Amino acid sequence: MQNLTSDQLAELTFDNSAVTEMNVNPASKTLTIQCDRAFLDRGDDTVEIHNVIISVTGYDDIQARIYDDESFVNVEVADETYHLAEICEFTADGKKTMFSGFSNQEGAWSDYTIEGGVFAVAHR
Repeated sequence: MQNLTSDQLAELTFDNSAVTEMNVNPASKTLTIQCDRAFLDRGDDTVEIHNVIISVTGYDDIQARIYDDESFVNVEVADETYHLAEICEFTADGKKTMFSGFSNQEGAWSDYTIEGGVFAVAHR
């Protein structure tokens, strides 16, 4: 496994990346997402990376929402029904990280917002 550097994390994007496994453990304050690919956007050049593992440990707060009939509704973060099937959007500002995409629940739009913690990404 190769860990991304902080510079590479700033270049990280997702575009319909299939999630192969997602685990959220509120008791241990950990989130782990494994997906098939991600991209490093370097100006005019984009590098595709494969077998990506995302982890956030020791977070302060995590919130999950699903888009339901014209508005977002909060859902239980550990409920696999709402876990992401694809990551389509990703933002990080140093204190807050957000993953958005289609959920396991009939492809509904879902997002996970994590505040604080240590964010890391590795790939093969």
